[in-house]
Amino acid sequence: MTRIGAVRVLDPHPWNTLVEIEADDGTVGIGLTQSASVHIRPLIEDGPGALRTHLIGRDPLDVAGLWRAMFEGWPGQYGRGSEGGLAANAMGALDIALWDLAGKLQGKPVWELLGGKVQDRVMAYASGSMFVSSSYEGGGPGPWEQKSPERLRDEAAAEVAKGFRALKFSANTALDELMPEKTENKKLEISGWMAAVNIVFSLGFFIFMYKFLPLVAATELKRVNPIFAEQIVFNLVDGVIRIGLFLLFIWGVSLFKDIRRVYEYHGAEHKTVYAFENGDPLEIPAVQKYTTYHPRCGTSFLMTVMIISILVYTLVPVTTFWARFGIRIALLPVIAGVSYEIIRFAAKHRGSRVFAVPQLFCCHYFLSFWM
Repeated sequence: MTRIGAVRVLDPHPWNTLVEIEADDGTVGIGLTQSASVHIRPLIEDGPGALRTHLIGRDPLDVAGLWRAMFEGWPGQYGRGSEGGLAANAMGALDIALWDLAGKLQGKPVWELLGGKVQDRVMAYASGSMFVSSSYEGGGPGPWEQKSPERLRDEAAAEVAKGFRALKFSANTALDELMPEKTENKKLEISGWMAAVNIVFSLGFFIFMYKFLPLVAATELKRVNPIFAEQIVFNLVDGVIRIGLFLLFIWGVSLFKDIRRVYEYHGAEHKTVYAFENGDPLEIPAVQKYTTYHPRCGTSFLMTVMIISILVYTLVPVTTFWARFGIRIALLPVIAGVSYEIIRFAAKHRGSRVFAVPQLFCCHYFLSFWM
């Protein structure tokens, strides 16, 4: 049986690293990461826990098993995950090399090993940058300067001449025009306060959409019929309206082509998680047998929060609008915590229909439009 005989790290470029994985018959697979070899080489080559120690002597065709061995066996110099993205980049380069090697050993293209052709063509894009550093291009750390419009135009034209029809830039670059006062020669990054504003806006939208609006609607219904003023009926109607808005929102955003595609990936992710948790190889035939409905789905968690909310709010004896609204805000962390524990229990006891059915219903609704 063919075994992996050697793992090598090459540094042909200051900020790119090539890796080679050689089988004992001389076949070589090649992988690449856009991280400098000065950072990647120690992770792969140095020390008793280096990544290559999980590959040498192993079957090169067991790509999924080798990835699992690297991921689970990598301790990190200062604890698991301490190197962050660098360790992931190193594993990614080795993973690419393993697939390349597996294809060469079997005489098949990698796309065939990954499950076969899905479409006739895939659009390739070129990666661009709004910034340049002469010292970085020579291996140094910076400083960075923004490229001139003329240089950007020439670089884009050169990519078009190669056949590219799309060019990708960093998302942070789009903020430059909004922040002209940024420090000279410094790349603009998404700051902590901008992330905080995003979190506050998201939380505010959730409270308005799923706490305030359902409460207003349920309160107005009391004027239609006194039965809606009953504590149990009021909170039941409030919960039904909340769940209805939630399901309507899911359906509405699914009408966008890009979001629909994200949902498709989400269902495929559930299948993959099931396969991984059951120890199956992460290959198309093994993954396809699993359902797209997973009890730990984030959407299922939100559904659980809404169902638990109905029960909790019914037990709190308040009747005025603002008191009810305040209770809904104050108890949100408690309800989220209880819902999280239910999600964990349902994941560990998948045969328990009492907890799993509401979650899987939402997950089914969430994915039924396209799966």
